[in-house]
Amino acid sequence: MSFKFKDNASDIRTDLGLGTAALLDVGTGANQVVQLDSNAKLPAVDGSAMTGIGGNLPVFAGRLISNVGGLNSGTDYNLGTYFNNQANFPYVNGGSVWNTTTGRFTPDRPGKYFVKGQAHFDGGSSQLQAIWAMIRKNGTTYVSSEINEGNANANEQSVTVEGIIPMNGTTDYLELWMHAINTVDNRPIVGRQAYFHGFYLFA
Repeated sequence: MSFKFKDNASDIRTDLGLGTAALLDVGTGANQVVQLDSNAKLPAVDGSAMTGIGGNLPVFAGRLISNVGGLNSGTDYNLGTYFNNQANFPYVNGGSVWNTTTGRFTPDRPGKYFVKGQAHFDGGSSQLQAIWAMIRKNGTTYVSSEINEGNANANEQSVTVEGIIPMNGTTDYLELWMHAINTVDNRPIVGRQAYFHGFYLFA
């Protein structure tokens, strides 16, 4: 039996049924075929050009850096409006997801999000009666948390609230609201321990 090779590499590859990968070496460099390692895992490669795998983006995280005073007892306040996107938000990513004027988180990716907030109140010695923190979706309370001091009023107290919330990635938005009942108006102070953050979990 004899074999007759054609006189050019392209025809030979065609006869052998070889595709374009036959022209490339194995490796992690430019124009190389990536090969799984001995543990069947991908080697370390630069994935910056990949799409559709945004990780936990969009994500945001912020906190107050100074106290906010002059609040009235029994009044709802949008805590997000006291944040400043430049000074108080150490991390915002994934597009224009945070509005510094309205205090709204409006993610541009549909899916489920983990969101958490905390409000810290200073009502004065034995004046703080009850406090609330509420995460509102599209203006309606989605999850809330309450601390009621009962017969013994407090001086300072923190209340946290968190939830896994579905978002449509276009018009849905979230806000962190707070509420305190105090024996004296204009006294409840929101301390700099307040924060608000959230990030994408899954579709």
